[in-house]
Amino acid sequence: MSTDLPELDTMDDYIEYILGDVAPYGEDLYETEFFIEKRWVEISDRDDDTNIVLHIFGEDGNYMRVVNGNIPTGSWSTLENSSNTMLINEGGRYELFDKVFMNGDFMILKKHRNQHTPIIGSKYFFIARESLVKQDDTVMSWLDIMELWYNVYRLNNFWIAAVVLIIIFGIFLVLLSTI
Repeated sequence: MSTDLPELDTMDDYIEYILGDVAPYGEDLYETEFFIEKRWVEISDRDDDTNIVLHIFGEDGNYMRVVNGNIPTGSWSTLENSSNTMLINEGGRYELFDKVFMNGDFMILKKHRNQHTPIIGSKYFFIARESLVKQDDTVMSWLDIMELWYNVYRLNNFWIAAVVLIIIFGIFLVLLSTI
């Protein structure tokens, strides 16, 4: 099984390709320790998007979306009957998102809507932990961030293979000792 990423066209294409491999290593939104009070940078593959957009989800339900230092505030919550649906209110505008993937480094949400309706930009809301993807005033390229995200699968795949090899080696030693 290859752990190399193919060459694809858009960030959405990469998300859909990677998601099948990394999904088992994700968490649920009710596990708030993975995203509360962390600084999240919004990732985009649009060449014309030069803004650095920071998102902070407060423990008390406060939400900040910081665009180049300007801070419109709002609130966030998860729906009681769905541990993987988030409601974000920014300036009186409410948006409903479904969790696609989340761990301590990456969060990917999808706006709850008809996904076949054409829109400008990505159908995914992709944010990454700021300290992982930003140094000084520069955010890594979206393609490098896709590679980082795919490492979730690569690293877990490595450890699974290592455990299997250790078990096989142990069985081999047991068999040798009986000869």
